[in-house]
Amino acid sequence: MQTELEAYRKSKDVDPALILPLQYYEYLDVFSRKDAKTLPPHRPYDHAIDLLPGKEPPYGPLYSMSRDESEELLRELKSQLDSGFIRASRSPAASPVLFVKKPGGGLRFCVDYRGLNAMTVKNRYPLPLITETLARLSRAKNYTKLDIISAFNRLRIKEGDEWKTAFRTRYGLFEYLVMPFGLCNGPASFQNFINDTLREYLDVFCTAYLDDILIYSEDEAEHERHVKLVLEKLREAGLQVDITKCEFNVEQVEYLGLVVTTEGTRMDPKKVQTILEWPELKNVKDVQSLLGFANFYRRFIYGFSAIVSPLTALTKKGVQFKMDKKALEAVETLKKAFTSDTILRHFDPDRETIVETDASDFVSGGILSQYDNEGILRPVAFFSRKHNPAECNYEIYDKELMAIVRAFETWRPELEGSSSLVKVITDHKNLEYFTTTKQLSQRQARWSEFLSRFDFKIIYRPGKQAYHPETDGQTENANGVMNQYLRAYVNYHADDWVQWLPLAEFAANNTASASTTVSPFFANYGQHPRIGLEPLATLPSPSSNRARLDQEQATKTAQTLAELTTKLSEEMLVAQAVSEAQKNRDRRPAYTYKVGDQVWLNAKNLHRTRPAGKLDHVAEGPYSVMRVSENNPLVVTLDLPPTMKTFPTFHASLLRPTASDPLPGQTTPPPDPVVVDDETEYPVEEILDATLDRRYKPPRVFYTVKWTGFGSHENTMEPIEHLSHCRDLIDEFHAKYPLKPRPPTVLAPTRPRRTRTR
Repeated sequence: MQTELEAYRKSKDVDPALILPLQYYEYLDVFSRKDAKTLPPHRPYDHAIDLLPGKEPPYGPLYSMSRDESEELLRELKSQLDSGFIRASRSPAASPVLFVKKPGGGLRFCVDYRGLNAMTVKNRYPLPLITETLARLSRAKNYTKLDIISAFNRLRIKEGDEWKTAFRTRYGLFEYLVMPFGLCNGPASFQNFINDTLREYLDVFCTAYLDDILIYSEDEAEHERHVKLVLEKLREAGLQVDITKCEFNVEQVEYLGLVVTTEGTRMDPKKVQTILEWPELKNVKDVQSLLGFANFYRRFIYGFSAIVSPLTALTKKGVQFKMDKKALEAVETLKKAFTSDTILRHFDPDRETIVETDASDFVSGGILSQYDNEGILRPVAFFSRKHNPAECNYEIYDKELMAIVRAFETWRPELEGSSSLVKVITDHKNLEYFTTTKQLSQRQARWSEFLSRFDFKIIYRPGKQAYHPETDGQTENANGVMNQYLRAYVNYHADDWVQWLPLAEFAANNTASASTTVSPFFANYGQHPRIGLEPLATLPSPSSNRARLDQEQATKTAQTLAELTTKLSEEMLVAQAVSEAQKNRDRRPAYTYKVGDQVWLNAKNLHRTRPAGKLDHVAEGPYSVMRVSENNPLVVTLDLPPTMKTFPTFHASLLRPTASDPLPGQTTPPPDPVVVDDETEYPVEEILDATLDRRYKPPRVFYTVKWTGFGSHENTMEPIEHLSHCRDLIDEFHAKYPLKPRPPTVLAPTRPRRTRTR
């Protein structure tokens, strides 16, 4: 049913009255497709086609067409003539027509205006910068996206210029009365029109990039008023909105190739899928196409320039094209970077800002970060750039300083408007004294003059601490072991980890290490810890010489520790040799998945609902493999439950095959449902959480339910009405978490059953 509803919603025959939110019904006429097919009036914004002096519009050849193309041409001509968008012409100009295939099938009618564009005076009216547009969304909590129907066709061609748009077909010569697609100044003309239409609201609560309009607000009531103001302006301008491409009052929206949320922006999963399934690179043009596509998302990928450096080298003149090992590794690294699903936070000038920079011999890069409400440092943007040949010869001091200058050049609009001191973190200690240095070279003096515009302080942090604290392998390994212990025992909210920590520490210290073959406790003290269950030691007789016994015991302990130290050294040498042998072994080829395989999915990039993600499950599943990409067997599509709302395609590095023969009790099949009052119901194991959904009027409480015998990925959100037979579990939950939201009234159960229809 959900699939059919989505298909209907996206069809062009959809009735706007069926899906338009009730609060906007007074603007139902703005969503009329019928009105969008009428000839618009002349306005001051009519599209003019000014030719260069002495130039005349060319006429092109008449291309032969297939039967399908001829039929599509007839349909297009009839539709355009019925709408009044074109008329028969006797123009001396004649551009050719052609067809291109649509991504979803079918043919798209196009007029080849390249000849006309070459002799047209260019209109340099600017399109808005995407980064500048997104910078306005830092405090937004509600979004609405609108899309203009056939936006270019809602502008007329300036009276007297229609003949220049003439195109020839086997059925005659025609010219446009409205602005067609393909004219070089078309985007500039429409951007001018939409900017003037919404000028008083731009960058206040809305933004417009050609036919895409985004409205953003800080609260729901204010948002409804903002949407109505924009719809009123569009009605006055005679512009109609495509209801099938709109989203109203949402917290996440796809806009300009990005996914915009209340937390920040991330890459569009559809574009990520395109990168993952990119075909094999066979020539320079293929490499340029990949780099051009990936470059749009470079601010989401730290060290982008360094990653694609082997590919960039292939595009240089005089370089023989060869996809060597470095180039192939660069492609795989780039694809893996695209699967990271990094969320870049919206920049807020009132928050504390951190700039981290670094430079190598050939590349410089940086991270712009800000602290969130919980005091956690979150990335806002990444940048990286290769050094040119002259810059490669700079001294290391100048290279590190140049990285700072480039970071401030890249993020000048954000950093100039910051209300607090910007902290610049570098791993080059001498830069701490740059602002107080009296003798500067000419290059450094130029950079100093530029940096004087900003309020910042350079802070030194050693390179070993600059970006990767996880390189402290022993500490991180110990932390990982403790997390693994705790993860198995903590509750859903992970707020009882303290009571489990002593037991986890004891278990870890009393477990033999693979490297030393003894436990950490035994390695330190030469004996195993007491757990309180050992038999009592034989007490010495009263006549024994206590001093002599103590001396013998001390000598024995010292001898044991000396022998243990020697043994540990030998075992460590053996462990290092084994580790080295494993690393030097030929690497096995990557695991190849096939349709039907059961796999575990790494959960690091998934949206989590548990409050403490650090102690959440490392992997989710198991899930079935639905499809393996033909172009790249490392791209796998999984059969995910609809409740996950996650793009189902992943890189193979994020997957792990399930055990072919799990141990008894390792996998627990879900229990059979029971039939109660002619309804199939499943037992509820636990109530995990309660949330208040303010989208309902009045707001409603939903409970996160853990079902008996089902994995955590099968948890669902259920209203109180669905849990009338779980009163005891609900009472237990609220007794444990009294501050969690609860409904004003609780339905009394008819009889004590922990089941619910599923």
